[in-house]
Amino acid sequence: PSPSWASRFIDTCLPLLRSFSNQELGNTCWATQRIQPPPRSPWWPAVEAELQHRAPGLNGQDISNFLTACVSLRHKPGLATMEALAATLNQRAADLSPQCTALLLWSFAELDIMPPSATLDAMLQGLAANLLHPGVVAVVISSTGRVAELLDVVEKARARGAAVVAITSSQSPLARKADVTLMVDHQEDMATQMPMISRILHLLMIDILVVGVTLRRGAHSLPMLADAATAALDETRALPAQAAAKRTSPGVSTAGTLAHLTSHSRGTPGFQTN
Repeated sequence: PSPSWASRFIDTCLPLLRSFSNQELGNTCWATQRIQPPPRSPWWPAVEAELQHRAPGLNGQDISNFLTACVSLRHKPGLATMEALAATLNQRAADLSPQCTALLLWSFAELDIMPPSATLDAMLQGLAANLLHPGVVAVVISSTGRVAELLDVVEKARARGAAVVAITSSQSPLARKADVTLMVDHQEDMATQMPMISRILHLLMIDILVVGVTLRRGAHSLPMLADAATAALDETRALPAQAAAKRTSPGVSTAGTLAHLTSHSRGTPGFQTN
């Protein structure tokens, strides 16, 4: 189609987006592969806003059509849009067809969108490291920091241009290889007892990272950490309002502004709850 025809098509569709069914919206996104919207067209902001609004009701094919159009036109969706779509895909993962899953993964790869993932198998860790690229952060966790397979993963990740954050002991080879090291030094006899101290310290460090990243990203990411399902797992206890605002033992008072970001801090000795 000619540029003038494409502009008329977009001008006609924009006021009607809210009235489109999910399938019609997905098909319209797919059709934009052929009409080439101008770079500063209001089309993409309007479509992304509509997708965020109706994300819970979309199916895998609707999302796939949208992402396929983005790949074709080299348009990378905004963070808020991708988070909304990712939440829907997580809920509908069991219903996705193999073809739809393949298209979604292809779209993620083409758009350089890699959802956060954790891999425990050493071979899969090495394969995942080979897929990293600049702008991606790899978080590597090790109590000793001397596991040869993990050190090899770090070298592969850095060779691909990714940044490496290590959660490990301060004097380890892993600490020296990482771009940033979050030092966790502790005494633990792993020969006679389960490595519980190191696991608790590592989980604490991960919680700190989650809170820091969430505050940096802004309020739009808070619902992901404080949804109804997460809140239902908390065991809270009622305290007088005056007592709730006091810290009576070492720790962080959950009467503060960050209280809702950590579910396990509620009802735990050493913490106050409101």
